[in-house]
Amino acid sequence: MQQSNILFRDFKAGDVIFRQGEDGNCAYIIEEGRVQISLEKNGDSFPVSIMGVGEIFGEMAILDGLPRAGTARCMEDTRLCVVSSDQLYNRIHQSDSVVRLLVLLLIKRTRSMNAKLVSSLQSAGSDTGSDEGGQPGEGKSAINEVRFEIELHKAFQEREFRLHYQPIVDMKNSEILGFEALIRWNSPTLGPMRPDLFMKVAEESSLIVPLGRWIQETAIADLKKIEAATGRSFFMSVNVSGRQFMDPAYLKNLEEIRQRYGATTEQLKLEITERIFIDGARAIEMVEQCRQLGYGISLDDFGTGYSSLSYLKNLKVSNLKIDQSFTRGANSDPRSHALVKCMVQLCKDMRIESVAEGIETEEMAKAMREMGCQYAQGYLYARPQALDDLLKFLGAGSQQSAA
Repeated sequence: MQQSNILFRDFKAGDVIFRQGEDGNCAYIIEEGRVQISLEKNGDSFPVSIMGVGEIFGEMAILDGLPRAGTARCMEDTRLCVVSSDQLYNRIHQSDSVVRLLVLLLIKRTRSMNAKLVSSLQSAGSDTGSDEGGQPGEGKSAINEVRFEIELHKAFQEREFRLHYQPIVDMKNSEILGFEALIRWNSPTLGPMRPDLFMKVAEESSLIVPLGRWIQETAIADLKKIEAATGRSFFMSVNVSGRQFMDPAYLKNLEEIRQRYGATTEQLKLEITERIFIDGARAIEMVEQCRQLGYGISLDDFGTGYSSLSYLKNLKVSNLKIDQSFTRGANSDPRSHALVKCMVQLCKDMRIESVAEGIETEEMAKAMREMGCQYAQGYLYARPQALDDLLKFLGAGSQQSAA
């Protein structure tokens, strides 16, 4: 691969990868070969383990900030996948607080055991080791995750991401009122990638905040281009991840972008999911701040989570997007029809706008209209399109209907 010198390091038999007492700036996953870990004291070296394919080492110095606990030496020609300190640190520190505590406690105990082992081995003159081997499947999976994350960062740096826009229409007359911005990535090396997969990796890494900012800026800039070309005013709906939404600088950055391009807060709808509210009171406070500034708040994928109704009770969302897993059966499955009807009625009673996702046929649209759903998006009206294609579809300057 083009970036293999970044991802991998090759060593010969006998090479020292790092020494005990050195500062740690990365960890390693063994892709090929074997590595011996030894402890040193007063000039003596005591081998304590032999690590094989799929195992990770060197992580302790990163996670607890202390020097390397041992010396790592290659027993044969070895290839290592490099895991940067940022990658490892981010993965651990975005995990559950209990998990983080357990990891740090285990590292502390390991260092304590190593110190006792050195004293014991030195007094007994022992020379022992263990060949535990690794789990190649797990190691391969970890290597692939690291490789994919690096590809993702590279894609962002080289501007490989694109936004496509799907119209959102008024169900009464199919008039286009706005658009949802949807990210796309056609990787030169990996091919077209599913957004749900690569955005999940971005969410788990540090990339999601700058990537999210790029999405919002591009979407707002394109909104003004659409309005200039058509002479009409539209809204733009943008998905916001939990990590991005909870970033302390999120609202400040959004306001700066909005004002720079001359968009109003009423033109922007922030699509969030129930997962955001794992952060509790802070998330609710952020929603309220956005609402007070005039931003619309859309609750996406409604009905697929665990606590939708409790969130609707406590949050002042602008609209509710009914997931396509429900709308696709609204005209054919009695149970889906009943559920969707309840959702639409709930929106009416709570004065929340309802948006049906995944509308693909006129029969589905008819069923949703009869229930009183206000807005819709789906292939029946238009597929997601790049900006140039969207402008052609809209027919600059004409009164637009997607029907």
